[in-house]
Amino acid sequence: EKAEKLLKIAEPTNWSIQHITAFYDKEGNLKPKEEQGFDVIIGNPPWEVLKPNIDEFFAPFFEAKYVGKKFSTLKKIEKDQYIKELTINSNVKPVWDKYVEDISILSEYFNKSRFFRYQKDVSNKGFSELNLYRLFLEKAQNLLKKDGICGVVIPSNLYSDFNTKRLRELLFKENKIISIFSFDNKNKIFEDVHGQWKFMI
Repeated sequence: EKAEKLLKIAEPTNWSIQHITAFYDKEGNLKPKEEQGFDVIIGNPPWEVLKPNIDEFFAPFFEAKYVGKKFSTLKKIEKDQYIKELTINSNVKPVWDKYVEDISILSEYFNKSRFFRYQKDVSNKGFSELNLYRLFLEKAQNLLKKDGICGVVIPSNLYSDFNTKRLRELLFKENKIISIFSFDNKNKIFEDVHGQWKFMI
């Protein structure tokens, strides 16, 4: 039952079938392991932590009712009050409960999947957090062919956070880093992101 729910939530891609030429030769035979995968992967993955986000979920309800006001600008006590009123007096609570359950199922999958072994902290007890950019990086590693090239824009946390140690080891020990550029957002390269955020390419 949980596996069926996971399939509906994640809507997974069968990479080898959807991108046949990256994995199979012209005769339809599976390529040797070192030739399987993509030559190039380029991306700007999401940088959010995989957890229930009240601003993301409840903002549309609030902003549709109070035109011109932003849910994210409310104080915590005001948010809590609005959420309480909304979930008591409407059909929103079952939708919220499903949203929370879906994230829980996804988190459990990533925590147990053999395809995301480098996300766990160094104690190997589990995830300190499930940050989507980190999941993307490991997935890109799995999809690249032996001499493939990956280019991404990600938070600079990759080279500073303790909980990215195993992912750094994957990148530096099993890959060749061609270049790393780090910059902040003070010139608002990304308009909707705070100016103190730091990125790397």
